[in-house]
Amino acid sequence: MEVWTSEVAELSAMGSVYLAGLGVGFWASLDDIVRISRQGQRFTPSIEAAVRDRLYQGWQEAVTAVLSGTSRIGS
Repeated sequence: MEVWTSEVAELSAMGSVYLAGLGVGFWASLDDIVRISRQGQRFTPSIEAAVRDRLYQGWQEAVTAVLSGTSRIGS
């Protein structure tokens, strides 16, 4: 899956602007916003599936540890 960055550094603020513009009728639809938005750099993952899966499992363990209030990761 390809991932595109945005040229806008503060995308959360821009999302608010887009929603407000839709709300007041500045843009008629999401299609109008898509036409004016500009994509930044494209990234294509090159990591091997086994490495990705191992790293993702570690991330999931870390999130679980934080949510459960423990510090035991990888045991």
